[in-house]
Amino acid sequence: MSIVTSHFEAAIESLSRRIVEAEMRSTAAAGALSVLIRSGFDTSEVEQRLNEEIDRLLIGRWWLLKLRYPS
Repeated sequence: MSIVTSHFEAAIESLSRRIVEAEMRSTAAAGALSVLIRSGFDTSEVEQRLNEEIDRLLIGRWWLLKLRYPS
């Protein structure tokens, strides 16, 4: 395996780990958000931030797939 291929694979693995970690944080945030909603708090700002994070995760997943499986 060439050094370029090795670095490329390492970069993809790092990106994958970062996405999984961000997904875990988003899942935890969604759980906390549901508790706040049930408690009657105004959560519109938190919901907006969570939606933005989910959008970033989806874009990250898309890029990861494009890198792993180029067409």
